[in-house]
Amino acid sequence: IIYILILFLISTSFILNIISSFSFKYLLEYSINYKVINTVCGVFLIIIGVLMATGMMGYFLGMLS
Repeated sequence: IIYILILFLISTSFILNIISSFSFKYLLEYSINYKVINTVCGVFLIIIGVLMATGMMGYFLGMLS
């Protein structure tokens, strides 16, 4: 568990360094796309969570294999 925590801390610091290297103007230009991507990913995570909670995730994974 400690290794996972260390990996999360390292990846968080790496991501924060990458984000801070971009200029604020660059982030404002793509903020609309960011909102769309964030919404789509949120809906996807909710669907995956519902599938896992109802036990249907195995059924869909079986269809993919």
